[in-house]
Amino acid sequence: MNNKKKRVSKKRAVQNRGYDIVKKHTQSKRQKNKNINLTDFNQQLRIKEQQLRTANQQLRIAWKKAQESRKYAENIVDTMRESLLVLDKDLKVISANRTFYETFKVKPNMTEGKFIYDLGNRQWNISMLRELLEKILPKNKLVNNFEVEHNFETIGYRIMLLNARGIYIETKKPHMILLAIEDITKQRAAEEELKLYATTDMMTGVLNRRTGLIFLETQIKLLHRHKNVITVCFIDINGLKKVNDRYGHSEGDWLITSFVNILKKSIRESDIICRLGGDEFLIIFENCAINDAKNIFAKVHKKVDETNIKAKKPFKINFSYGFAECNPDKKMSVEGLLAIADKKMYNNKTKFKEQLKK
Repeated sequence: MNNKKKRVSKKRAVQNRGYDIVKKHTQSKRQKNKNINLTDFNQQLRIKEQQLRTANQQLRIAWKKAQESRKYAENIVDTMRESLLVLDKDLKVISANRTFYETFKVKPNMTEGKFIYDLGNRQWNISMLRELLEKILPKNKLVNNFEVEHNFETIGYRIMLLNARGIYIETKKPHMILLAIEDITKQRAAEEELKLYATTDMMTGVLNRRTGLIFLETQIKLLHRHKNVITVCFIDINGLKKVNDRYGHSEGDWLITSFVNILKKSIRESDIICRLGGDEFLIIFENCAINDAKNIFAKVHKKVDETNIKAKKPFKINFSYGFAECNPDKKMSVEGLLAIADKKMYNNKTKFKEQLKK
């Protein structure tokens, strides 16, 4: 009996040792697998870490390039002659270039983040600007050469050409608006001055020969359409050459300008004066029959007499003149109408010379 118990006990001891060996082997294997997994995990971590470092480096490079590009773009924008505003979708100013600040005498802290119509104490609350930004631009992604005139409190009257472009980013409404503003006030003034030089006699301020005859030709063409009557008066200042030779050209200039001023004060606002040559002038009486034109012209004689008395010059203002009428019943060219008036003026001059001889 005791031997049997010993054998069972011994058998159990062997089994327990076997279990311990298997258990230790299993634990060892598991630990080995854990070590392997941990090594793989550490290796993956190192790879991810390297990838993150590379990505971070690329981001830094990209950010640096973006900053350089932005600075480059800002420098380009700042060298533009036109003023430039960048607006958000709510028409608030994101940024402006140097030209804008210099032209309109404002500062960044008074501009950026402000509603465009509120700029400069609401000086930019311009009806034409509202029409561009609120009505025209939403229907057209790009608008060029939109002219706006405005009298600013700080810088005075300005004529501006606006170019506007909506920047769209996957939306129907613009994400941003670029607004370029070109101040053409001086340019327009120069154009008007050139136009004045091209159409006006600079000494007297009346139309020059070319412009006056073009105007007369246009009016003659319109006669049949409007059933109007045109009368012209061809005028020659008597003795201008003698005044220039005897008293100097300054006195001759006084004679011309004084006579033209008398004409301007005597005729109607709708009547046109042009200088045909040195001492020759033409008055175009629009929608005026010849007898009515003569009645208007009668004021000239009276004012000339008054000027001669007041001026007390060693010479007098004298002139010869002739009228001619053009109506819808008679087809007449500019040359034909002037020839009639010129002939009557010459007859009047002949009578004037005969009177001087008496």
